[in-house]
Amino acid sequence: MSDWIKLHRRMIDGPINTNSQALHLWVNLLLITHWNKNPKRVQMTTGNGMKEITIRRGQCVFYKNEIANKMNVSKNTVVKYLDWLEYEEMIETIYSGRFTIVKIIKWEQYQGV
Repeated sequence: MSDWIKLHRRMIDGPINTNSQALHLWVNLLLITHWNKNPKRVQMTTGNGMKEITIRRGQCVFYKNEIANKMNVSKNTVVKYLDWLEYEEMIETIYSGRFTIVKIIKWEQYQGV
C-alpha cells in the first residue's frame, strides 16, 4: 500500500496537465502524503526549536526549500503552485513558519483503499 499512488485518467483533461511544474509538485505531494490510517507524529524545526506535529491520512508536512530543491525550482515557484493547487481546490494548506502542512482534499476518493 505504501509503495504506490493512484493517478486518475481524468487528469489528462484537467488544468494541471497543461502545467508541468504544477503537475510535478502535485505528484511529489501525493508521494509524500501520509497514507496510513494511524496518525504519524513528526518533529519539525521551527524558529523556536523543535515542534511535534501530528499528520493524519491524506496530509503531508514539508519544508518549502526542501521540496524546491527536490524539484530543482525556486521556493517562490513552490509557493506559487501550492497557491494554484489550493485555488483549484485540490489541497488545503497551513503555513506554519518554516514548514507547510498540506491536506489533499479528495485523498479518500482517489487514494483510499
